[in-house]
Amino acid sequence: MVDELKLQQKTLRIAVLVSSLDSEEVPAGVQAQSKELLESAMDLHAEALDRVLKSLREAGEPGEELPGSLAIDLVMSSVLPPYGLHPLDLEIRNGIPTWETALVRMPSTYDEEAIAP
Repeated sequence: MVDELKLQQKTLRIAVLVSSLDSEEVPAGVQAQSKELLESAMDLHAEALDRVLKSLREAGEPGEELPGSLAIDLVMSSVLPPYGLHPLDLEIRNGIPTWETALVRMPSTYDEEAIAP
């Protein structure tokens, strides 16, 4: 399992890479293919995650509690929303920290070189 600092760095690196796709230095064809690749991978992951959560809900009482515990996990609470799959309502999860809010609160906890291209 990757430690939390490395996960924070990976999350920031992904954000840097995605935002760099809009750079004028990236040819339009490469931008379009890269965005299509990212969207396709996210669609596949969304379907897989949705099936996992559905299976947990259908498992009955033991599985019903797991989505709630995933919702308060720092990594899962950051990963699920882009897929539209967070098990908690937006109003409830606004109080739950994510990697992004944790980094805003503790900006010195990551290594800028680790996320640089």
